[in-house]
Amino acid sequence: YAPGVSNPEPEGLTLTSLLEVLNLVIDRRIVGLDVVEVCPPFDNGLAAIHAAKLLFEEIAYVSRSLRASFNPEQD
Repeated sequence: YAPGVSNPEPEGLTLTSLLEVLNLVIDRRIVGLDVVEVCPPFDNGLAAIHAAKLLFEEIAYVSRSLRASFNPEQD
């Protein structure tokens, strides 16, 4: 749940659940990732933190995936 959006969805995905789902479907073929909305006037800081965490984790995941594809013997 991210309160800092114009249309919050109560009982939506948690950040952990979202990251788990994305890590199942994202691989080295990914060409983009977009955070659609963070609305500071409605945010208590949580949405901004979640958006930054989401981007950081997914960039790191894609980076690890790319490195593994170039160096298959390393994890």
